[in-house]
Amino acid sequence: MKKYIFILLAALTFVACSEDEGNVIESQPRFVQSENIPQETVQKTDMPAWLSKKVQDIEENLKPLAQYKVYQGVWKDNTIYYIWGLFSSCYFGETYDQQGNHIDWEKNDFKDFNANSHDWKVIYTIEWKSEQ
Repeated sequence: MKKYIFILLAALTFVACSEDEGNVIESQPRFVQSENIPQETVQKTDMPAWLSKKVQDIEENLKPLAQYKVYQGVWKDNTIYYIWGLFSSCYFGETYDQQGNHIDWEKNDFKDFNANSHDWKVIYTIEWKSEQ
């Protein structure tokens, strides 16, 4: 059974988030790969309302083995949020500005984002836990 789960996970990592090849971001930015990201957990009540709702929806629909991290950072002097999911094949598909507007990478410069975003921290973590 573990072999099949591993094969499934491997297959999921190669699935693109979009059929539009121009919309695929090929590697995760440096801050997601870093093990030194500060963890400053906040309560859902202290998040913007739109983000709290997204987190609540994720928690209510959590699938087995799923993991999520909500990152907060700064880009172009604005607070931004990124919701990372273990099984997501779309890097930075869940990136939002402070008002909850989705950041469209076809209209924004991802290379600039990767090079110039800063002050990243993990503000919330969601992990599936076995009932055993």
